[in-house]
Amino acid sequence: MNTEYIPRNTKEKIDNYINETIQQMDSLEYEVEGFFDKNDLISILIKDLPVSKDEESKLSLIQDICKISADFFDKTKSKFIKIQFKVVTDNMCRLFHVDNNIQRLLCTYHGQGTQWLDENNINRKALGHGDNNKIVKDISKIRSASSFDILLLKGERFLNGSIGAVHRSPPLKSQEQKRILLKIDEC
Repeated sequence: MNTEYIPRNTKEKIDNYINETIQQMDSLEYEVEGFFDKNDLISILIKDLPVSKDEESKLSLIQDICKISADFFDKTKSKFIKIQFKVVTDNMCRLFHVDNNIQRLLCTYHGQGTQWLDENNINRKALGHGDNNKIVKDISKIRSASSFDILLLKGERFLNGSIGAVHRSPPLKSQEQKRILLKIDEC
């Protein structure tokens, strides 16, 4: 299995914080090497994320990011991960593709979640040729995560001869639309 899907419920405090501060948010990136120190990441996120009228809701987001990151670090047994908190304002990765990494965790906090294909719905020969209509066998069977759900996607460099998960970012319908995405890569 090249995709692990973990549904989660919306966390109201986090949702409130993001809705309040989305216009002030910037993309953030951190690298963790050797060992994961949750307290270091908490301190950095407190400083880097926008101030809120309700700091408790900001802390809820920080605690969620730290828990997800710690779980990923422990699960992968990796010595190096890259954590990105992304404000997506364009149609990045709109084509179905496979990542050239070991594995990636995605969690969309705001907006439509990542889309992926089950193996029986992929024409792998069409990957990399710029045409989703040729990659997807049946568009009605495109899978889509909801906000707060977690996707763990194996990449091309995953061990044991596994094939990478085929996925894409959902297209944004307007330039005013934003997605808030947590992306963690095993490097």
